[in-house]
Amino acid sequence: MLQWPWPTHEQEEGPLTSPETHALPIAVWALLALLLIQALDGLLGGIALVAGPRGEILRMPLSYLKGSPFPDYRIPGIILLTVLGLFPLVAAAGLWRRQRWAWYASLAVGCGLVIWLAVQVIIIPFNPLQAVIAVEGLTIAVLTLLPSVRRYCLPRIVGDD
Repeated sequence: MLQWPWPTHEQEEGPLTSPETHALPIAVWALLALLLIQALDGLLGGIALVAGPRGEILRMPLSYLKGSPFPDYRIPGIILLTVLGLFPLVAAAGLWRRQRWAWYASLAVGCGLVIWLAVQVIIIPFNPLQAVIAVEGLTIAVLTLLPSVRRYCLPRIVGDD
């Protein structure tokens, strides 16, 4: 297993756990990968919607927004860019640095993604890609809840003290 390359915030304040617990569990690697994939998806999709608010870049007709509070895709693009693009990137960086808050952020990303897709399916016609992204959100949430990820992120709360 790979060892932690630099001290975490908690290590600088004092040791929380033994050095062998600084290895990244497989579930943490998987969670990091999914958070980075989601960040890339959110950033690219958000930029495309903000740059082409009439849906021209992603070839999404404005008729999809009929019945929603949005006249175009600019506000959904900003939400996508920040909440499902930048936020997962920050969560992944925190997880890599083993920051305690990153566990909560990762869970919020997974749940937020599922909620975003549920609302999306209600507003716009179903697309199979929505199901794939919903599974990604569920997987992020489930990985976050695994004991190995909890021990890694929250050692004092669920560690073997």
